[in-house]
Amino acid sequence: MAITVANYFRLFKPFRIILFTVFFACVSYLLYTSASLNLYSNTRHVLKVLYPTKGSVEQTDARFILSPEDYLHRESRIVVYNFELGSKTLEPDGVKKDVLTVNGLFPGPTIQVRAGDELVVNVFNGLDQGTALHWHGIRHSKGTISQDGAIGVTQCPIPPGGNHTYRFRISSDQAGTFWYHSHFPTQRADGLFGALIIHPMVSRGVNETEPRPSKGQLPGELKPRLQPASRIYPRELTESGESHSTGTSRRVVDPIKDQVILLGDWYYRSGSQILDWYQSLRSAGKEPVPDSTHVNGEQAANCTKLEGLVKSIDCTQKKVPRIVVHPQKRNVLRLINVGSQNTLHFSVDSHLLRLIEADGTRLEPIIVKEVPLALGQRYVLELVPDTSQKGEGSIFWARYRIDQDNMPYPNPLLELESKFVVEYSSHSDSAQTQRLPQTQPWDIPESEYLDPLSLLPLQENQRFLPPAEDTIVVYVTSMIRSSTGGKPFGYVNQTSWKPDLQNPILSRPSSSLDFDSPTELIAPIRFGSTNAQETSTNGKVVDIIVNNLEEDPHPFHLHGHHFWPLYTHQARLGKGSYRWDRPPNLPTTAPALRDTFLVPQRGHAVFRVRFDTPGYWLFHCHMEIHLSSGMAMIFDVAGDRVPGGERRKALDSCKV
Repeated sequence: MAITVANYFRLFKPFRIILFTVFFACVSYLLYTSASLNLYSNTRHVLKVLYPTKGSVEQTDARFILSPEDYLHRESRIVVYNFELGSKTLEPDGVKKDVLTVNGLFPGPTIQVRAGDELVVNVFNGLDQGTALHWHGIRHSKGTISQDGAIGVTQCPIPPGGNHTYRFRISSDQAGTFWYHSHFPTQRADGLFGALIIHPMVSRGVNETEPRPSKGQLPGELKPRLQPASRIYPRELTESGESHSTGTSRRVVDPIKDQVILLGDWYYRSGSQILDWYQSLRSAGKEPVPDSTHVNGEQAANCTKLEGLVKSIDCTQKKVPRIVVHPQKRNVLRLINVGSQNTLHFSVDSHLLRLIEADGTRLEPIIVKEVPLALGQRYVLELVPDTSQKGEGSIFWARYRIDQDNMPYPNPLLELESKFVVEYSSHSDSAQTQRLPQTQPWDIPESEYLDPLSLLPLQENQRFLPPAEDTIVVYVTSMIRSSTGGKPFGYVNQTSWKPDLQNPILSRPSSSLDFDSPTELIAPIRFGSTNAQETSTNGKVVDIIVNNLEEDPHPFHLHGHHFWPLYTHQARLGKGSYRWDRPPNLPTTAPALRDTFLVPQRGHAVFRVRFDTPGYWLFHCHMEIHLSSGMAMIFDVAGDRVPGGERRKALDSCKV
């Protein structure tokens, strides 16, 4: 038989299939390899391909619902996220505003990783101004100070249209609730933030103790619900759903519903407009009062009220926000105050709150009715309902009220208490009803307020408090001076922080730092051997006494380290600065480590820090306008021991 062209292809049809399969596989491999290499190159385009791991999934409307079972028992890996920063006009509470977004989302995507993972975040700046992302609460104990995201300290701003890659390994002993946010002036007030959740390497479960009330007695009808605390991350859950403890292959039902709750105040004007107003003669030094609030980027302003007050306002009536909890599961809420100005107080009607984590520190469980959240702080809690009301379709009000200590004047647009609905449903993560609750708030006497100083770490071996080797004293305030044209600026020890955006401290030789600079207050911390090749593993333990000379409390945040909050004092009248002739009795047991804590008005706070990570670490008020106007300083922690590679990375961030 003559072999024609047609017969040739018929005879070799099986081989054609194999040939095309091999060809397709080769092309796919080349494309994947190219994309993977691009993730680590200094390219100048937006990277669209994510590293294919469960930690790098595209975000959906359920991005606040977590999946710890996907992370607990898997191996460490590189987890890559690609962030494209932009802006769009949104109506978070019904009032239009130009909002900053990450991948088109407000709030930004929730990052989920596991302790021991290497996190890579490729950022493309689609904004019309510079930016940087700070990883709030991350210790960078692996020597990656250049990844801290503090403009003027560890990097130059990412320019408009520019790319920057953040890459750091999560310490094996760091897990919990953190967040990321812009560290460029006022961008956080416009929405540039998101949650960062670090799941533990393995089950962190232990036989916890009986929860204790904060103060006073619990309502009798709720006492039966206070059973011994079980594990937040059940040991039996594995990535495949097998029993880890027994080795059997039975399927296990996850008994936990774990979700993120981002709470914050909100301005209708842009952050830059707010700062411009504050630093003008019109403000007379008074901080701008927020106009609204949000929960996970949503709220329902009263448009009728707003339009009656401001004729030109553009408001669309929204529905009240809702979250769904499960009637047969333990419901865990990870609260983060992502606001710009005010402390918030959170509660849920007919529910007690069992606190189990603060700023990434696991706690000895404590039962409270309300949680105060200063700016930047995080609390993880389990809802403890009255069992008679925890049924399918039950609905309750969750409330978060604004603390008025940082409100120098009334704002008629602002509702002091905001609410959202907590709905019990086992069928869906979406609300099943539009009914509104009829529940009533707790009546909480002052004797039952949570004292954050009373929180203890879960593990008893973490309660050793080392003695202080040194003390640093600072005085913080905002002042109007003739030298500033009558405009208010923030000060720490008479120095107003003004970062050099194009010459970050990390990029400079350690010997060139000016410890007497009028615009960069730097406190040197030295420890261990004087030999630059040797590094003390214990670091240096220092007490920081922060004296607040103002009528407003200040939430102070320390980059790169956690600290023990030992003492706070607030004077009824006058100044409540630390008195050396009457030193307070400090605790001998270590409280829970924090990275953000409130310094009371007319008072002071004592924080104890183990400075053990070389670098230049920012310490600042977390109120957006106070940081932007200079209320900050630097701790130079053995800066002469910072690896040269980290300094080069800081310098490279300025080469655009």
